[in-house]
Order: sequence, then C-alpha cells, then structure tokens
Amino acid sequence: MALTLAVAGVLAGAGVGLGWFGGPPHPVTLLGEGASFVLALMSQWEAGYQPSSHARINYNPAGSGAGVTALTDRVVDFAATDEPLQGAQQSALPGPVVTMPIAGGSLAIVYNLPGASTPLQLTGSALAAIYLGKISSWSDPRLQGLNPSLVLPSQPISTVHRADSAGTTFVLSDYLSQDSADWKSGPGTGIQVSWPSTPSPSEAITGNSALGKYVLRTPYSLGYVDLTDVLSLPGLAYAKMGNPSGSFVLPTLVNSLSAIADRSAGYPFPSPTGDWRNVSMVNAPGAGDYPLAMLAYLFAFQHLDQGFAPSFNRAIVIVDWLNWTVGAGQSFLTGLNYVPLPAALLQEDRSGIASMTFAGQFVPP
Repeated sequence: MALTLAVAGVLAGAGVGLGWFGGPPHPVTLLGEGASFVLALMSQWEAGYQPSSHARINYNPAGSGAGVTALTDRVVDFAATDEPLQGAQQSALPGPVVTMPIAGGSLAIVYNLPGASTPLQLTGSALAAIYLGKISSWSDPRLQGLNPSLVLPSQPISTVHRADSAGTTFVLSDYLSQDSADWKSGPGTGIQVSWPSTPSPSEAITGNSALGKYVLRTPYSLGYVDLTDVLSLPGLAYAKMGNPSGSFVLPTLVNSLSAIADRSAGYPFPSPTGDWRNVSMVNAPGAGDYPLAMLAYLFAFQHLDQGFAPSFNRAIVIVDWLNWTVGAGQSFLTGLNYVPLPAALLQEDRSGIASMTFAGQFVPP
C-alpha cells in the first residue's frame, strides 16, 4: 500500500508540474501537411472533431514529399502520405516518429479511349511496358490480346505521370516493380522516379485531381489517380487490373477492402516506431482482390517536445485527436470512398499513440 501511495504521489507531482490537472487544454490549431489523397478525410475529421474538442485541424494538401519535409523542419504537427517513410526520410527527422495507418484506398489506372464500350484490361507487365515505351500504340498486339472484345485504335498512347513527389507514384512503381523485372531494374520504386524519356508524347502533372482532369480531356491518354479522386470526376474511365490469381478486377471499395484485409492477415507489421519502408498492400492473393490497394499514413513525433511549437497543452491535444481518428473518426471513411482499416492495424495505431511522451512523461489520454 505504501509503495502504491508513493508511486501515486510521484505521478501526481509530475502531473502538477506539467499541467495535467489544470482543467481542459487551451484551444489549439493543429497543423498538418501532405498527400492530397486524404484531403477530404481531413476536412471531415476537422468538422467532426471540433465541436467536442479544443482543437482545429488545418491541413495543407501539398503532396506527400512536402508533408514529410514540413514535419522534418518542425513547421507542422503531423504529416500524411500514401506511402511509408523511406530510409533517407527517417534519417533526416530530428527524432523518432510514430507511423499510423489511418485509411485504406486504391490506385486506379485511368485512360481516355474514345469508342471503348467496356473497361480496358491491363496487367502490371503490360502497364510497365507502356511507361517504358515498349508498348507505344493502343493497337499493340499485347494490349489487343488482353482485350479481345475491344477494337483498339492505331493511336499513340499519351502517358501521364506525377511531376511532384507523390504517394500515388510510390504505389504505382511498387506494383510495376513487383510485376516487371525491367521496371524494377530501371526506374524502381519511390515517390519520385526517373521516368523514361519515351514514349512521346508524355506529360508530367502536379496533383492527383489535375492529372485526372488532364486524362479526362485528352483522348488516347493514360495515367494513374487514387480512387477517391476518380470517383469525383464523372466520366473518367479506369481499367480492370490483373491480379496474382489471374483475375481482372476493377477498383472498388469492396475489392480494395478485401485486398487490404487479405494482405494484412498474418502480415508482420513493424512496431509503430519501426521501419515500415517495405510494407505494401499491392498484389494481395485473393481472386477478387484489387492489386493496387494502398494505405494512407499519418506521422507524428513520438516525443512531442521535439515537434512544432512544443507545449504540454499541445501534446495533450495531439494525443486526444489521434485517439479520436482511430476511434470515432473511422466512421467517416466509407462515406468518403476510403477503406476502413482492419482491427489489427488500428491496434497498432493505439499502441503507437500510447507511447507518446512530452519531456520524458507519457501524455495522458
């Protein structure tokens, strides 16, 4: 009993010193930056969280690379991307970060093919050959063989890719690297890659929405956009993609949820502060799984006194908001065309949040 009281006294003293018991935290605006993929979700999370909280969320969809840079420079509270941190990014950070998957989704291969009456069918190897310039015409026999019900025109394929650092580029290049040895040994995987100089014409576009709009207005073009943006652009066609079981699958919420669940089953996820660079939702094994599934990630400093404008009050608000995103905040996902996360991933998130500290003390929930 004496030991219990002594420990309680130490904790109470620390709590008073850090301001734990001074009433609710003062109003705070949390700053975030990163992938445009999660903009709709962040907007709804602010609206859903603010009425019962002491915080506003101000999110800048400047792109995944910009978000990680802003976190590294300690000018935001959190970054969001649609790819895990890579080695150089982790090394540049001023302290360890908690990696939190916050939503699922998928990458759609979009195209503009006048006269096509049914969805185009593509494989990862064929798509790699298109971006490598080895398939340059829509009427190439390899594409015609994948699409026997379509009469493909003798028109050059105009490819489009992201000009900026983008999580969608990471997902696409991960998929192409898994399905094409030429792509793996060439451009490889990353949020930015060295795009081949052929085929011509080719375009580099900044932003998901802008890329989708470009394809929508440009006949015979082909590119890639996350499914949430595709569904906001009526008339934009997207392909059925070949998965490891040999099925051709359209990206839908159901097929993406199935892929993430199947890929996550028994997956050896790292610890929340571990190395996530090799985590991939691409090429799940199920017959109905869409092969370009993806996760959106949120990153925040584990030791919140190392972050932006550090204060214990701010740390309390960050921890409260993060707990809300993996709890009540998950109910917003399906209405916005995101994929809810498996329970195992949400538990990973909660353990990461529980590890957060300020000035050596765990931040109370």
